[in-house]
Amino acid sequence: MKKLSALTKAITPINTKPFILAGIGLCVLSSIFYIYAINKVVRNVVKLQATETQLSQITSEVGEMEFTYINQKNSITFDKATELGFAFAEPSRFISRKTNAVALAEGALNTR
Repeated sequence: MKKLSALTKAITPINTKPFILAGIGLCVLSSIFYIYAINKVVRNVVKLQATETQLSQITSEVGEMEFTYINQKNSITFDKATELGFAFAEPSRFISRKTNAVALAEGALNTR
């Protein structure tokens, strides 16, 4: 009998209170992080919508400016340009060197 009692041990109950408290703490921390993340996402969506609204307004303003520019550009004629003081440029004259005939000076061969 002594041998049998030496082999068997009494099962002691495990203290589960720290594990339960750790689980509850983890749930609370997860809930806080979830609320923070949802709040951040909502704020970013609102900022994105405001930015898109501003971008669409700026795009329409740029479109109006381009339309005005094209109309003004197309309204300029030669008569209006001369009336405003612009003058026609005369054709430019350039000097060119003939490459088929090269003359050498006497001292050109001495390269010091």
